[in-house]
Amino acid sequence: MLNVISGLLSGGAAAGGGTSYESIATYSLSSAQSAVTFSSIPSTFKHLQIRALTRDSGAGVYNTYKVTYNGDTASNYSVHAMYGQNINTVDQFGNANQTGMVVYATPSAVGSNIFGAQIIDILDYADTNKYKTQRSIGGVSENNDNNLITVMSGSWRSTSAISSITITANGSTSFQQYSQFALYGIKG
Repeated sequence: MLNVISGLLSGGAAAGGGTSYESIATYSLSSAQSAVTFSSIPSTFKHLQIRALTRDSGAGVYNTYKVTYNGDTASNYSVHAMYGQNINTVDQFGNANQTGMVVYATPSAVGSNIFGAQIIDILDYADTNKYKTQRSIGGVSENNDNNLITVMSGSWRSTSAISSITITANGSTSFQQYSQFALYGIKG
């Protein structure tokens, strides 16, 4: 599965059904960075998608990172998650009143040069009549049983159209060199 996700990141493949993807912006980090912001996002698409390859400087095996919209870091986010690790551990969690959307599957202290892949969909981002929904899938695969796959969802309790997205590494960590983030607009 990670090969498929990686191919989507590098190739820009669009899903079928007449849906088209248009590149809005990309970041490929040349040095460690604690956050990435996509700003001045046009309101001309139906949905948004972020494709990311990440690694951070944390001491744990895996970390999360946070996605916030329009600079809002108040407790206006809810998240839900299911994840499986090392073929024999399956778990879940849900949290309300968070300060950002959590995305899980960023490797830290696993084998060198191991990156996690995540695809984040932001639905109806410009609709001012409803709260915004985010869903993501992600994963990391390594040969020594440090494997993880995640499925997450959540909402930003705001009816504001999303014009900027900030992705922030967990706590005092930073995204490592060669981490990549690509923002796409989805028509359809």
